[in-house]
Amino acid sequence: TPDYYAKWGATVLAVLGIFLMQADVSFYGKVCYLLSSIGWVYVGSVWNDRAILLGSAITATATAMSLMKYFA
Repeated sequence: TPDYYAKWGATVLAVLGIFLMQADVSFYGKVCYLLSSIGWVYVGSVWNDRAILLGSAITATATAMSLMKYFA
């Protein structure tokens, strides 16, 4: 099902994002983490799980705010 692939894709992106940020490739790490958070927002909405949805939405917003420094 699509949520299965979204869940695992988002998990891989989150792990990749963390590794990239720790390797001082912050921009790409944050992009991966933002995409991961968006994926988990999707999964939370499909599963009707408000905790996953809210936690991921907050993480996505914080990561997007952090990415803004690259464009300002």
